[in-house]
Amino acid sequence: PMITSLYGLTHQMVRDAGAGLAVNAKDVAAIAAGLQTLSSDAALRASMGGNGQRVFGRHTEDAFVSPMVKHLQAVLEGP
Repeated sequence: PMITSLYGLTHQMVRDAGAGLAVNAKDVAAIAAGLQTLSSDAALRASMGGNGQRVFGRHTEDAFVSPMVKHLQAVLEGP
């Protein structure tokens, strides 16, 4: 699981995936509360961690970048 800030689109992706918590990055108490929540709830950590692996695991370099590079190389090399 992760704790992300409310800025940008990352927090929406993390929340939609159920993979972590989103807090105001300038709110130290909120960050501490998020850490406390995750550290005190093993089931929540396991659930969010599993969700993160399922959703974001497909966005690894091997899963995304390598096939894209191979495709672009094939296009540049031509028939």
